[in-house]
Amino acid sequence: MGLLGKGAYATAYLADQLGTDRRAVVKIANRHVLEEDGSDVVRGQFLDEARAATRVVHPNLVTIYTTGETSDGLPAIAMEFVPGDSFDSLLERSAPLSFAQLDCIRQVASALAEVHRNGVVHRDVSPGNVIVTAGFGGFTAKLLDFGIAKVAGSSSRSFGPAGTPRYVAMEQIHGNATTASDVFSLGAVLWWALTGVEYLIEHKTIGAIVTHMSNQTDAPDPRAVNPDVPPSLAQLVQQMLHPDPERRISARQVAEGWPKVLRAAKRWRRHRSIPPDASTMLKVLVVEPDRVAQLQIVEFVKRMGCEVRSTMDPRAATRGAHGVFDVVILSTRLSVSPVAVARHLVEYFPEQTLIIAQHPESAWVDPVTTGAIGSFGIPGQLTQLAELLEKKTKREVTAVSEESALDPAVLAGWSTRRPFLRARILTFLGSMPEWLLDLGEGGDRVADSCAEMERASRELGALHLTRLVHTYRMLHHADELPNRDSFIDEIEREYQRVFTALRDILKGEDP
Repeated sequence: MGLLGKGAYATAYLADQLGTDRRAVVKIANRHVLEEDGSDVVRGQFLDEARAATRVVHPNLVTIYTTGETSDGLPAIAMEFVPGDSFDSLLERSAPLSFAQLDCIRQVASALAEVHRNGVVHRDVSPGNVIVTAGFGGFTAKLLDFGIAKVAGSSSRSFGPAGTPRYVAMEQIHGNATTASDVFSLGAVLWWALTGVEYLIEHKTIGAIVTHMSNQTDAPDPRAVNPDVPPSLAQLVQQMLHPDPERRISARQVAEGWPKVLRAAKRWRRHRSIPPDASTMLKVLVVEPDRVAQLQIVEFVKRMGCEVRSTMDPRAATRGAHGVFDVVILSTRLSVSPVAVARHLVEYFPEQTLIIAQHPESAWVDPVTTGAIGSFGIPGQLTQLAELLEKKTKREVTAVSEESALDPAVLAGWSTRRPFLRARILTFLGSMPEWLLDLGEGGDRVADSCAEMERASRELGALHLTRLVHTYRMLHHADELPNRDSFIDEIEREYQRVFTALRDILKGEDP
């Protein structure tokens, strides 16, 4: 019916299957390739592609219909036609992607997990080899093109390129592709989906990409490019893009861990949407002589909801009155000894929290010996900075009222049924994260989740939590919630009190 695309060794056509209403893709080897590179090599590669794609049946993989030859002897494969958009087109238009669109990554990871279980390494996981279809049920992604796949038990050598630049792990460049190499490639796809820019886009040639990757010793941090990336997703990217394949997580771990990662990301995003209270904002001083690094840190810290000042002069940290700054971020690129400055600040300004910004070209400064609470690397470890700042801003949970988190009279009623109490507590603690997530998403599940939360809270004597959830449900039903996120924060704070009390019961202590 028409030409879909032409590659180095094959051409793909849109076809109509005779006698049916089904369309298909027919991939046919280019004749000149058979003549130049040998018929056996190309035929072996086509056979491997068919073997790789037919070993696994998965909803996120294309289906192979048949293989054979054209009437003039060219190897051919007929496969499922997937209407939709290539993932790279979606990324070019929409990245950074929404949480709903990001589910495509989970789907591809699920497909790869099954592919790997069946002894196949794809070796060309890239946005151009993923087709995305949008429907009423959300987005569906399908992984295509096993043209250079490595199949366990095959003796044929690969034909064509060893993958797509910027999506190829270093060990694959050296000819040692493994399942971890596919995870690296998917991590590079996720990098683009989260940051809005293609991985290693700053390196314009293949040589520059290879040189950069050869010098990498740690996984890059996407928050260095886009500070709005949630910490849980940033950590996942780092686990997928680690230079050492032995330290990468598996495709199955990505797929199975995705719901937990996404819940944490949504919770973080929801909390960030609450306007900061000026009275509780951290006051941060950035002491950094490198102007580029200074701007990077300042913009990131601002996005964390902090009040920020910056300087190239470390003396600025000692000129103000005590209590002017809550946190001082001190660079290791100072013209004077950063260790001496750090120790001076810790000794004479103990109320300030000190964090070290480590530069790769400067001598390492041990945060422990200087009295700092920790350090992070420039430019790739802003996730660590976020964690340090969040640790600093974490306030102790205080009681909403003078009453206990759990009502003693209700607990007394469980005195003769302690085993049943333990089971109810475990069920409650296991269900609460999902219920809270339903509240945050504000969908159809809000009323049901509130009702379940009320019942379980009342049963365990968490009466103040019960009242909060009941009020939330009534206001939600009347569409009169003035600030949903703040109300959910209040529920979560009370739940932390309840959680602590229930944990003490499980440990056999008095609540």
